[in-house]
Amino acid sequence: MAPVRSSRIWRRTSLSFSRALPSWRRKRHGVSPLLQPNHFSSSCFPFRGTFYKTSRPFSAVGRGDGGETEDSSDVDDRERATVLFSSSDLDAHDNIIPLRIDEDLKRSIARTTYYPTIVVPARYAHDVVKNPNLCGQLAKFDGWNVRPRPRIVRKPEKGSTKYDVDTRVVLLDPAVTENVEEDESLHPHLLRDAREYLLSIGAVRGEAVPVQVGYDQLPLSDILSAVLPEHAHPPPSSFEMIGHVAHLNLKPIHAPYGHLIGQVIADRFGPAIRTVVNKVGEVGGPHRTYSMDTLAGNPDDTYVSLSEGGVKIKFDLRKVYWCSRLQGERDRMVRTEFHQNQIIADAFCGVGAVVLRAAKELNCTILANDINPSACRYARENARMNNLARRNFHVCCGGAEAFIRSLGDVRSHPRLPDHLVMNFPLASTDFLSELRWWPNNADVTPLVHLYTFARGDSERTAEEAATDAVADALLPEGGYTVPTIHRKGYLDSLGCGLRTHEVRDVAPGKVVFCITFRATPALIRHMQGDFVDMPI
Repeated sequence: MAPVRSSRIWRRTSLSFSRALPSWRRKRHGVSPLLQPNHFSSSCFPFRGTFYKTSRPFSAVGRGDGGETEDSSDVDDRERATVLFSSSDLDAHDNIIPLRIDEDLKRSIARTTYYPTIVVPARYAHDVVKNPNLCGQLAKFDGWNVRPRPRIVRKPEKGSTKYDVDTRVVLLDPAVTENVEEDESLHPHLLRDAREYLLSIGAVRGEAVPVQVGYDQLPLSDILSAVLPEHAHPPPSSFEMIGHVAHLNLKPIHAPYGHLIGQVIADRFGPAIRTVVNKVGEVGGPHRTYSMDTLAGNPDDTYVSLSEGGVKIKFDLRKVYWCSRLQGERDRMVRTEFHQNQIIADAFCGVGAVVLRAAKELNCTILANDINPSACRYARENARMNNLARRNFHVCCGGAEAFIRSLGDVRSHPRLPDHLVMNFPLASTDFLSELRWWPNNADVTPLVHLYTFARGDSERTAEEAATDAVADALLPEGGYTVPTIHRKGYLDSLGCGLRTHEVRDVAPGKVVFCITFRATPALIRHMQGDFVDMPI
């Protein structure tokens, strides 16, 4: 069946007039291929550089001659036109679909399924559900990714012909009613043993019960599947929630529908989510920030407030780097790596998420650093907001090289820290050479927690590649034209006790690892001297 075109209306917000569209424009701006039953018809047309769109429940019926038929609600629908796209948006993609999330759209997405039922005495309801002969023929909602899950056993509706306070309605699989005569007392497709059991307890056939799953119950992926065209499937199924901001990383096939996706997320999860943004490009620059497009909400409303591990954290998402997916890793560090009253140094602290928790939960002394002035300012503000003593929480703004080197200066730091955190996966290994400035006879042997990206190759796993990257940064090879691999044993011979922890996958074959090792006096001495790394 050919797609049916909706009426085309030129719209201007300050004037109430309509004008016929030239035939070349009708062809150029044909409606989206989404026009199917229970979807919306839509049209976008240029008027002095701006595109206006009308949307309504699709109820027109196509004619065989390729014409179009308008429904009687056309006049009222004209008042619902809204400005949606600029001319550049339409040039990027012709298949524009409605952004207006109204009650008609929500009703069109809702599902209603009728389920056959049996009515049983209330005292037998539990036994019926657990009966092995009936389990396979009860209603199944396993494929319904909705909350709350529909109930299989329920009280009969008042006014029902089978209404009785002492009975319960049990929903069956719709397949049991195929080719069933209306005068059947019980569904003949039920297993014989099940039918005999139901008849013995006085069960009777009930009325079909509609089960509706509304817009507010459906998961995001189901809603987007209903409004996005097929070439944009599968739709985005998840997003990162940072305070009141939803952060997405849309694929190219979803980018033309970014504003629609943003509007659906803001409407479905509001008011908890007020702003929806999409990451543009990669994390880069000295401040580890990235550009973002606002898909829904106020573009300036990116100052967020959140809570993690009992501490309150505030920052502007546009000015600093933040990743909610690392909360599990921060939990691990605080619970398994750090201990009471230790000294924690963080060379790339950001807004202070992990060190704030260490100070709050473990009474640790914090030496934090970041090159981003905004991150340092928010880290200090967050420390004050969480009532952390200033004498135990120190933040400086500068390069990681100078910060790591200063940790070994007895004039500014009487002792080395118990832990040094280096969470800058893109280039953390570049700063390991600064450890050579530490004293090689210190009483404290700090644990270094370094995060790095790694990929496996034909000779090594990703974990082994990450280990070799740390070894190469600590002890560069000398005198060899062919680099050696599998160097973990060499570091262990210096007492480093190197261990790895896989944090998460960031791309196919690309993994973030946390490499933990001890900066022992033997390691520091080797870094300070001239040597040739001999294989062991």
